[in-house]
Amino acid sequence: MEKKLRFLLLGCALTLCCGAAPSADPGKNPPKLTPPPIISQWKEKVVQVAETGEFSNISVPESPKSKKNKKSKKQARSNTADLVSEKGKKFFWKPSPLLSSAIKLADLTGAALSEDGSLAVVTERIGGKDKPNSTRVLLFDISRRRLAGGFELRKERISSIAFLPGTKTELIAIRGQFDPFKTKNGLVRIDLRKQKIVDTFDSPENKRITSFTCGKAGKIIFSTLNSPVLFEIDQNSFAEEPVPVKSRLSSPKVSANGELLVVYSKDGVETFRQDEGRWIANEKLSTFPETFEPVNCTITDSAVPAICFSGAYEDDLWYSRNGVFRKIQERISGISLWDGQQKNFFAEVAANNKIVIFQMPEGSPLEKSATPNRLRPANRNGSFAFLGNRALKEKIVQIDDRGNVFLLDYSKITRWKKYVVYIADRTGFR
Repeated sequence: MEKKLRFLLLGCALTLCCGAAPSADPGKNPPKLTPPPIISQWKEKVVQVAETGEFSNISVPESPKSKKNKKSKKQARSNTADLVSEKGKKFFWKPSPLLSSAIKLADLTGAALSEDGSLAVVTERIGGKDKPNSTRVLLFDISRRRLAGGFELRKERISSIAFLPGTKTELIAIRGQFDPFKTKNGLVRIDLRKQKIVDTFDSPENKRITSFTCGKAGKIIFSTLNSPVLFEIDQNSFAEEPVPVKSRLSSPKVSANGELLVVYSKDGVETFRQDEGRWIANEKLSTFPETFEPVNCTITDSAVPAICFSGAYEDDLWYSRNGVFRKIQERISGISLWDGQQKNFFAEVAANNKIVIFQMPEGSPLEKSATPNRLRPANRNGSFAFLGNRALKEKIVQIDDRGNVFLLDYSKITRWKKYVVYIADRTGFR
């Protein structure tokens, strides 16, 4: 008890001594207290692209090649699909859903076919509408009927793709602006072998590009939103200054075939022809007989000229021959294709996705039509694009609105055949 009392008294004495210690000199400034560091809980927001859709692959051991296959491989050395396909792999793709669609169709933005008809390229948006985006590029080997590869263009909004004339593995595409990623409106050149963008062109005044067309002698002509001025650039030299081409239409789109340039909008149609390397407008400006806003233009004969114009979904199909317009089909889907070899123009009707065929240059419909969706494997899906050229002869690549890819053989108009290239989504199949 005495020990505890001693310790208690000692503690009190120490406390009194500390309290009685002399203070600092009042003539000097008291020491400044350093405030504790403020730790901010706010971090700089990093813009991320939401992962939509799926794309993967697995390694597949190659089977022994027969002599026949070796021979065909040697013959196909210049085949575009062979140049970009990844060997020894099997690819799987589930498209990104179009979130604005009630039935969630595939969020596709473009489709193109190589000049030799061996490769179809499809682009899809990753991330959703009005959000940060990337673009996935899918490669389909048409001759072998398979998904042959693909890659992603990070933080890029790409649409309206087309193969550059004279190149086997390069695309031209429209690029959309997105400030957080420091991308501007313009055009990009994509190398499928390198799987990346190899050149870019920024649109004048950063205006959104609404359409482009590949003209003669390696030139690209494009239009911009709400502007009557078109621009022409060299496809091999994006760094050069674009050459302006003035149109009489306020906000037109463009299409070209050889030396004929067609400029069109709801206000009418204007044609240009080249003279010593310059585009010279024809004096006559044609107008549609009734209210109509063309979305797509297909030149079937550049000499006459003869041109087909399609509008939005369930709009009409108009045919202009030497400036005289007539309606040749009502309520089409907007999907069409020109077969220059057989002189047939294919257009899909909105109802039942039936394909109607017109013989050109007369523009008269053939009696026989086709409904590819009734051919096996039958489905209720609509079309996203028709692709074809002389190299495919009497065949069409059909890409439906869920990303499924088919090859349609119309060598016998009365009896079409349908082959599967790739099934991405079975929704809508019967």
